[in-house]
Amino acid sequence: MAHSTRSKTKPRQKSKPIAEQKQKSARSARTPKASKSLRASKSVRSARSVTSGAARAKAAEKTSARASKLALSAAAEGKGKAGRPKRRLPDEEGTDRVLPFSARERILMIAGEQFARNGYAATSVRELAETAEVNVGAISYHFEGKEQLYQETLRYVLRGAETFWASARFRQVVAARLGTRIAAEEALRKHIHEFVQLLFQQETAFTLMLRELMEPTAALVQVVAELIGPNSAILQDLVEQLRPDLKDTQQLRAYCGSIIGQCVHLRLARRLIAHLQQRKQLDAAFLRESADAIADFSLAALRAPTGSTGIGSTGIGSTAR
Repeated sequence: MAHSTRSKTKPRQKSKPIAEQKQKSARSARTPKASKSLRASKSVRSARSVTSGAARAKAAEKTSARASKLALSAAAEGKGKAGRPKRRLPDEEGTDRVLPFSARERILMIAGEQFARNGYAATSVRELAETAEVNVGAISYHFEGKEQLYQETLRYVLRGAETFWASARFRQVVAARLGTRIAAEEALRKHIHEFVQLLFQQETAFTLMLRELMEPTAALVQVVAELIGPNSAILQDLVEQLRPDLKDTQQLRAYCGSIIGQCVHLRLARRLIAHLQQRKQLDAAFLRESADAIADFSLAALRAPTGSTGIGSTGIGSTAR
């Protein structure tokens, strides 16, 4: 009976209370010096964390402020997209200019300047990469070599004329819909004014295209097919609206060549013209007057009967016999 009673008694659970007692004894056994050292170590780590966080926040604030300043500066100057971080690089005169962070864009911008200044053959890829602050391998990565870089550079600099050509296409459509001679003459006059402004504003594009015309490369055919040809058709259409009888003739192309030649001469001989007229430079008022003179001269020729004056079948100044 006694044996059965003892067998039903629950055994004492010794493991858990003993473990807790040992942990408690270990904590209580720590010396005041060790506790103080531990607390000091925690305080140091906490202080370092706060300091590090504050430093990171301050650095982030400075970076954000600098990026905002550069973005606003770029937006004010019309370079790049507003709100995008920019980089400042020194130009030849030692002043700062804002360039995009994109390595590809930096390469194209610097390439445009160096190809225009030195020509294709004399431009060094290594020097170009150094000026653009990229590795030489970046040029091969983005463009597969110098020849493709040159082709892409021509496209890149000529994109500066996109606004001009968009405006020209709009004038072409409006004049055609109105269908009057006055509308066509006004559209051609406006086209000449804006073309003169474009030649004086797009320095790199003009110089690069002038070099390409004097020293043609394989890229010229592609650029003419993709950009110059389709856009030149706008001028031909404007002239054709004034002289429908000249459609698809060499005489029509000669008229267009005359208009373009007068505008390009004004840009190409600007220093000589300024010297002859005792001007320091050709200001905006002079350019407007010159564009009006080109328009008056060209429109007078287009009003004259074919063969009597102006550009005849054998060239400028031919007359009927």
